[in-house]
Amino acid sequence: MGFALTASDRFREQRRIAIRSYDIRMPSDYFYPTEHLTLDEKQELCRRAHELCERWWVDVLDSRISTSRQRVDMDFASILAMLDSPCHFVIIERRPTSSSERCLEVGFRTMRGDPEYFLWIVVNLRNAQELALPGQA
Repeated sequence: MGFALTASDRFREQRRIAIRSYDIRMPSDYFYPTEHLTLDEKQELCRRAHELCERWWVDVLDSRISTSRQRVDMDFASILAMLDSPCHFVIIERRPTSSSERCLEVGFRTMRGDPEYFLWIVVNLRNAQELALPGQA
């Protein structure tokens, strides 16, 4: 008597193989530690990233209007003024996709309640070394 996989067993096995092969073949995004940065250093990193960026934009999330972020027209000085201590600040090295190269993403999310603002700054990795803070390499 042989052993036969049920349909749900086959699905679980295919999913396990797909997840394992995804992990092996696709490098994941890398989140740089930012907890040690002061507010001034975060602002300076945003300014430098903005000078070197390929593109940047601001989204707004206002749950009174929508459950998804919406692109908003805002100048850089205005969004940078919103960077304060309750913000979620990130520096992420994004993995390549079919439509983009590997890049560095610098930005933050305000944490003040409705509405919340998101700054996205995309920097080509060729320019990433120029983002180092003074005294860091």
